[in-house]
Amino acid sequence: MGICNRSVWPVVLTLLALLLTGCPPQRPDVVRQPPLTIPPYRELALRYNVNTAGLEKLWSRATVDFNWRDEKGKHHQQGEGNLIMVLPDKLALSVGKLGNTVFWVGYDAQRYWLFDLQDDGVVMVGRHENLSKLTTRSLPVPVHPLLWPTLMGFVHLDPEAVPSEPAVEVIDGLYVIEPPNTSLRLALDPVTALPRRIDLLNARGQSVVIARLSEHQRMNIAGLAPAAQPWVPTRIELQNVGQDGTVKLRLSDLTDDTDRIRDKAFDLEKLIKAHKPKERIDLDAE
Repeated sequence: MGICNRSVWPVVLTLLALLLTGCPPQRPDVVRQPPLTIPPYRELALRYNVNTAGLEKLWSRATVDFNWRDEKGKHHQQGEGNLIMVLPDKLALSVGKLGNTVFWVGYDAQRYWLFDLQDDGVVMVGRHENLSKLTTRSLPVPVHPLLWPTLMGFVHLDPEAVPSEPAVEVIDGLYVIEPPNTSLRLALDPVTALPRRIDLLNARGQSVVIARLSEHQRMNIAGLAPAAQPWVPTRIELQNVGQDGTVKLRLSDLTDDTDRIRDKAFDLEKLIKAHKPKERIDLDAE
């Protein structure tokens, strides 16, 4: 396993990569002085995992900016809300304007959804198991939310996996690795081993989604000493290479406070009762 304790996500990543078009692999765009030495893959994976060990839950304030294009033309949506995650299989992002929620994106262990609460309101729902079917309609966001935690670096690498050669490369001053069985390429800071860029790859090794991560900050986790608090990127840009779309997130007030992370944020039926959309669309219907 390339991602420990995340059994469903390598499959999901592979399916989503197959459904996206791609461009030739691109180099990380951060220019640094080259490291003096190149560590073994195992050592680098262990250093990376030190930071991910505490990343189980997240609540944060979020400033959101979506840009994408479909058959109806270009779209843009922005606002403020909260990003909530419980790994490995729960996520909720609210996007609001003037105190009103206009979008709500999320998923649980079986389904993913998007509430568009403009006008009369609509909720679109699909099942993870049907992502590979040609009849599945696309969720109208630039990058599928199932990818967000992985592309933010919330993955745990298997240090005992045997990558292809070269196991570790240096590109533009960053250590670059492709963990086996993950469809991912990670560009890591040589000093901190924090991810600066993560690419989702298709079967030909082409980048289909690129995540650029910066401005890492400590996340407040109760019971952990300040020096042990994990680092989380607070500036995130997810680029859908083939579809001219981006998701930009600015995070703040990072915490795992259980009083703010409520189960109802991931309960589809309760969300439908709360938001009262006039229409429900089954994304898996033929």
